[in-house]
Amino acid sequence: MTKINQRKIAIIITIVVVLAIALAVSYLALPKRAADAAPDELLGMEKVVVLEGQGAIEDVRQKHIGAVENVEDMAIVLYGPAYHQITLWVTLYSSDDIAANENKKMADAMIRFGGKWKENLEEVTIGGKKVYRTTPNGDFHYFWAEREYVFYVTIPRILQESTNEIITAIKA
Repeated sequence: MTKINQRKIAIIITIVVVLAIALAVSYLALPKRAADAAPDELLGMEKVVVLEGQGAIEDVRQKHIGAVENVEDMAIVLYGPAYHQITLWVTLYSSDDIAANENKKMADAMIRFGGKWKENLEEVTIGGKKVYRTTPNGDFHYFWAEREYVFYVTIPRILQESTNEIITAIKA
C-alpha cells in the first residue's frame, strides 16, 4: 500500500468517526417528550394521552393555586375505564436537580394548603422509590422525582393492591 492510499484510508476513517460522533450527539440532543416517559400500558390498560405540551401545562396551571414553573414539557395520561381510571401526569424538567426541587416544592405547597392534602401527606418507599402519598379525596395520590421527571399518579381505591406494580412500571 502506498503512502497516498494509507493517507486516503486514514482520512476516510476519520470522516466516518466524526460522522458517527455527530450522529450520536444529534440523537442525544433531540428534544424529549413527557408523554414518552409514560408506560404504554399499566395493569394491561393502554395509555391514552389526553393532553400534552402547552395544553397540559395550561390545564395544570388552571387547577393549581401554586406556581407551575420550570416545565420543559408535560403530559396527562389516562389508563383504564372511567369507573376506575388511573391518571398520570408526567412533567419534564431541564435537569434532575430542578425536578427534585419542584417535587419538594409540591409537597411543601400541600402542607401550606392544609386540609386533607396536609393531614394525609407522607413519604413512603414503594418499589425502591421515595414517593409522597396523600389521600385528599378518597383516591390515593402519589408523586416523586426520577431523573429529570416528576411523576404524579392517582390510583383509585379499587386498584390500591396494585400500587407497587403501578409505581414500579412508571420510570424515567
